[in-house]
Amino acid sequence: MRNKGPRLAELNGWAALGSHEGSVPTRREADIERQIAKLEAMSLVRLRETWLKRFGAQAPRLKGRDLLTRVLAFRLQAAAFGDHSPAMKRKLTHLATLLAKDPKASLFPTPSLKPGIVLTREWKGVVHKVLVQHEEFLYAEKSYGSLSDVARAITGTQWSGPRFFGIEQRVRQQLRDRPV
Repeated sequence: MRNKGPRLAELNGWAALGSHEGSVPTRREADIERQIAKLEAMSLVRLRETWLKRFGAQAPRLKGRDLLTRVLAFRLQAAAFGDHSPAMKRKLTHLATLLAKDPKASLFPTPSLKPGIVLTREWKGVVHKVLVQHEEFLYAEKSYGSLSDVARAITGTQWSGPRFFGIEQRVRQQLRDRPV
């Protein structure tokens, strides 16, 4: 088998599920790790056979051996250590439905800033204020087409405007707090 970097068990969050660095894995954790190592060495045909034997149905027509290996590894871990919570499953189903309808759909809503809002950010001891207008941003009596342009004017380097002004964090928090 080719060595492509970290082992699949590590990529699937194995360390987070069981063993901590430096600790001895339990017998069950070691067994799951061995099973995942076997998956990594299987051909696509053998992976599909394993899926059929384990789940009693044909494997989904996933593109590529790597993805099927990862799905099987996740299923093994979920069976041994617990699956996603019902809330997480609903969230994932919702995202899958969005992407099925529109593959280019934004998974993370962009913040809508209403005209008249003033964004404030302290940078290197100076308070900077930006007025949100209909299709531009007013900063230091000059109009900018994007918040990223404003952030670049303030810092002199490339920045994500929403990240620089803390808007991205607020959107993430709203997504975490919002029921599905």
